[in-house]
Amino acid sequence: MVFESLAASLRGYTHILLTLVTNWQYLGAIALGALIGALARRKDGRIPRPDHRAPLVLAFGVLALLFSGYVCTVITRPVFGSSVVTVNRLWNDYLFLLLLLLVGAGGLLGNWAVRRYRRGTGPVVAGATLLCVGVTVVLAVALRDLGSDMQARGKAWDRQDRLLRKEAAAGVSVLSYEPLVISKMTEPFGNKGKRSWPAACVATYYHVKDITDGTRTGTQR
Repeated sequence: MVFESLAASLRGYTHILLTLVTNWQYLGAIALGALIGALARRKDGRIPRPDHRAPLVLAFGVLALLFSGYVCTVITRPVFGSSVVTVNRLWNDYLFLLLLLLVGAGGLLGNWAVRRYRRGTGPVVAGATLLCVGVTVVLAVALRDLGSDMQARGKAWDRQDRLLRKEAAAGVSVLSYEPLVISKMTEPFGNKGKRSWPAACVATYYHVKDITDGTRTGTQR
């Protein structure tokens, strides 16, 4: 039983890693590190040479990331089941370490580039800067409407919360809940109804027996 759980966690963690390494936005962290590495100078103005142990430290950090990520998956899988690979907020425990490693790797890459190609730092700095700006602009455009969307969702949630509390106080044991979906936030009845645990959490929150999908019953909030 334990072996099966560990194997399932490993499969899930492999899926998470594939998601992370194919997420192009992380190129921004590498570009930032490369920019820092290309611009770093000694007090005498010369290009510094990284400590020979830097690659070893980076490799150790990668091993720490892999281990901690797998441990987090093992710990959370009994609660979230197979959805542990899609609830990306669970990954935040080790994503900060990933960002540090990417910036560090970018720093070594930028430093190596300016030492290897002695035609000045201009091309390396320009390339890293363009990549940083490009990733930032794309993310800014993608998140442009997030603030107003969250505000609208918050008002709708408050309105529904008042109604649900009123119904629960009146003795209703099964409440009709309308999912307020925005971006990839977890909501009851998500993933075509396969994600059941958020509904159970909502029912517990309002101290009722169960909740139903208001969008299917036609209930308006």
